[in-house]
Amino acid sequence: MNKKVNIIITFGIILIFCLFLFSLSCNIQKRQEQKIANLENMIANLKDELIPIKFKAEKKNGKTFIRLLFLDLAGNKIKDEKLSLTGNEIHFDFQVVKLCDKKIASGKNKNQTSEQFLFYPYKIYSENIKPNDGTDLCHLYNQNNFPLIYKGFESFLNEDNKKYSNAYSKKLTQTFEYILNDELGKLSEQFGSAVHNMQGVSEFKKGYTYSIVCHPHTGGIEIRSE
Repeated sequence: MNKKVNIIITFGIILIFCLFLFSLSCNIQKRQEQKIANLENMIANLKDELIPIKFKAEKKNGKTFIRLLFLDLAGNKIKDEKLSLTGNEIHFDFQVVKLCDKKIASGKNKNQTSEQFLFYPYKIYSENIKPNDGTDLCHLYNQNNFPLIYKGFESFLNEDNKKYSNAYSKKLTQTFEYILNDELGKLSEQFGSAVHNMQGVSEFKKGYTYSIVCHPHTGGIEIRSE
C-alpha cells in the first residue's frame, strides 16, 4: 500500500514539475514574442516627420543631374551620391510598409489604435525610364542588411522600450531583407506592403535643396523645397 502511495506521490510531483516547466516556457516565449512584435511602438515614438533623403537637381541638355544625400534619424549624413537620368522628371519610388493596426503601448500615441509606417527608398527613375529599370537606392543606405536611415532610433525610445532595442533592430533588418530580396510576400502576416510613387518633379531651382519628407504615423510622403 505504501509503495502505491509513494508511486502516486512521485507521479504527482513529476506532473507538477512538468506543468511548471511548461508554464515557464510559455511565459518566456510570450516575452520574446512581445519583444519582436511591438515594432509599431518604436515607430510611435518617432517624430511626425522623417527626412531620409535630401537632394539637389539640375537640368542640362535633356538630362537631369541629381545629388542625393541620405540621412539617418538624427539628420547625420549616411551617403552622398551623384547620378544622372535621361529625362526631365524625377520619380522616387518607395516601399512603404504598414505595421499591423493595434493599440499602441507607449509613446505619444499611447492607448490609441493607430497605423504606423516604415519607409524604404527603393528606386529613382524618370519619365523615360521604366520603374523596373530605375536606379536602385537600397544599397546606398544598406549596412549588413540594416537600413541606416533608421540609425539612431534608440534615442527616441522611452525607458520601457529601450531594453527592446536589439529586438527592434533585428525586426528592421528582417523587414529590409525582404525588400532587398524582393520577398514582399513574406510581409503579409504582420505587415502589409505598398509601393508609393512620388509624382514626377519637373520644376527645380538651381542650387536649391529639396527634402523628401515621410510621415510615419500617416504613411504620407511629400517633397519640400528648403
